[in-house]
Amino acid sequence: MLAIFLTAALATATPDATRLPEGTWCYALTATKDGASHTVGHTYQALAHTTHDGKPAVEIVVHQRMGAKFDMRDVFVLDAKTLQPFELSNTRFGKPHVRDVYEGTRVTETRWDDEGHATTTRKALTRPAWEGNLFGLMFAALPLHAGDEYAIPYYQYDKGEGTFAVKVTGERDIDTALGKTHAIVLQAGPIDQQAEYLIGAQPRIELGYSAGPFGQSLAASCAAFEAATK
Repeated sequence: MLAIFLTAALATATPDATRLPEGTWCYALTATKDGASHTVGHTYQALAHTTHDGKPAVEIVVHQRMGAKFDMRDVFVLDAKTLQPFELSNTRFGKPHVRDVYEGTRVTETRWDDEGHATTTRKALTRPAWEGNLFGLMFAALPLHAGDEYAIPYYQYDKGEGTFAVKVTGERDIDTALGKTHAIVLQAGPIDQQAEYLIGAQPRIELGYSAGPFGQSLAASCAAFEAATK
């Protein structure tokens, strides 16, 4: 029954990158303990139009930093219409970690170890998949009609193949660093790792998410991220 549902959902709703604006956004990563919320890191996110092997594409950059504990930067090159992946380059603390190159239902994956040595493998996928490291903007590119539920197959270099489950649970006005904004509310993520996502109704951008004690919220500027990066 689940397989039938996934097939039906994907037949009627896939991500549409034309819903997403170009731009740059930054966020505060927070953790809540004993009722108090603290900023523990920062996220930079940008979307720009480009080409890949002569085809229209979008490049999305997501860079997360949590002091000396965590520094991860993803550069996604994706189809300009469907957001299906051409390439992913993942770095940790500025060093190459994983590069995935997609061709239909095949992934050529290069991994670098701590000494910088590279190993390349080729993997077959059971079905065309989206990129498993991309969350908010992926969900923002869906139709997001009230009550809708979507299932999006993904591949992620550590977890392998899986499914993003997305449910539109409502809408509400929220206060952000940029003022009051109308948000579409989602329950979304891998089936076993759901979070509440807030997506801007107009423009279609990620406003933030909450998952247990952790969350992310839109910042007024990228000043804090840039200061942390330096």
